[in-house]
Amino acid sequence: MKLTRTFAVIGILIALFPTLSDAQTRFKKLEILDQYGFNRPLIAIHSFIPADWSSQGGVVWNLQGECQRGPKLNWRAVSPDGQSYFTMLPNQVWMYNSVGLPIPQDCIHGHFESADQFAQAFIQQFPNGRVIDVIRDDKTMAQLGSMRQEQPGDPHTVIWMDSMSASVSYSENGSPMQGILLITTMHVNTMSGQSYGQPVQMSYGVTSGLTMFGAPQDEFGRRLGDFHVFASNVRLGGEWQRLMTQYNNQLIETNSEAMSARTKAMTQANADIADSSMQSWRRRNAISDRSQRESIESIRGVETYSTSSGTEQIELPFGYDHVWEMPDDSFILSDDAFYKPQNGTKLRRVP
Repeated sequence: MKLTRTFAVIGILIALFPTLSDAQTRFKKLEILDQYGFNRPLIAIHSFIPADWSSQGGVVWNLQGECQRGPKLNWRAVSPDGQSYFTMLPNQVWMYNSVGLPIPQDCIHGHFESADQFAQAFIQQFPNGRVIDVIRDDKTMAQLGSMRQEQPGDPHTVIWMDSMSASVSYSENGSPMQGILLITTMHVNTMSGQSYGQPVQMSYGVTSGLTMFGAPQDEFGRRLGDFHVFASNVRLGGEWQRLMTQYNNQLIETNSEAMSARTKAMTQANADIADSSMQSWRRRNAISDRSQRESIESIRGVETYSTSSGTEQIELPFGYDHVWEMPDDSFILSDDAFYKPQNGTKLRRVP
């Protein structure tokens, strides 16, 4: 099963649901809120998680510091037993220079040239943490490759991006865990003084959409489908996305005179990462050719259904005989031919 890079979401808890049999799975709608960024609460992101999971966190704004300023998504959803989770961590920023100049306290002092290099360092914060495998999506990499920028001369600056999902293993409270790490990174590397002596290297990098799924090793296979539903259905809130675009554009314009060409390009690249994410989702959702979509679904282990409103589609795990949409916006997946939930609307697979 190939996992899609994406962003994480916060859940708005829905009322308790009746117990389902082993042949049934239930998901609930989630909404992550930005409570304070634009003078009123806005839905930043929405998706689905298992109905019996709880979640906390959201978008918070940091107006201080040099590396961690701006909106940060810090969110976590947890299974009822507290053992499995999805989490979205704030963007991580690192800096490095070869001459020992001071690094801001809210920056990581390091140098990473790829997303998997950062992933290796990140997972090693966990006991026995290691990366097992790395997967990159060809379409995403082609899109990020088109945004590569290079400013020749002295100084010589190169800006590039990377994106991948990694299978990881680690320990938590002495128990073996397995997980998935989704990450997009932007990298800026500058070499100066090459024409008149010892060159000086300065580098900067930032993560975007740092998302992690973790579960006990013996539960990982069963929980992987839950994470897939969550990751496949993440969407940005329309109004929040529009205001964030304005915020990013204003940031570029306001600082244009004071920003060096390198810093301005870095800011623009951050906005491009978010834009490219939405473009890839829209391209995937716009697929109308039946055979092409079914081929993609079979690879990713999902099926596409139309919701009862007829205006939305949802991707759910492949292989269930019946899917029901409930009045509280949750969904029940069932193999029981005799199970018919009260007030449920049966959904049909998109032909």
